[in-house]
Amino acid sequence: MNSIRNLGEFGWDGIASTDESEPGGNASSWFALHFVEDTVFTTLTGKYDMQSGAVTDFLFTAGQIIFGNFTVIKLSSGGVIAYRTQR
Repeated sequence: MNSIRNLGEFGWDGIASTDESEPGGNASSWFALHFVEDTVFTTLTGKYDMQSGAVTDFLFTAGQIIFGNFTVIKLSSGGVIAYRTQR
């Protein structure tokens, strides 16, 4: 089985609102977050970098991409393109 995912294969969500966001379409989570602006989260929930929990008050700079299994995003500032996983 090929485990390589194509960015955008299952859709993506552009997030720039400070409202809580969950994956759109038929997705249950996002697997990659591409920061289009310097971004700070109020809440980023999921599994990433061998850890689980929430990341808050950390600055991600524009152009960075992080990978994981993200289920809830709430921004304090900035914007991301969140790539959906297949449900």
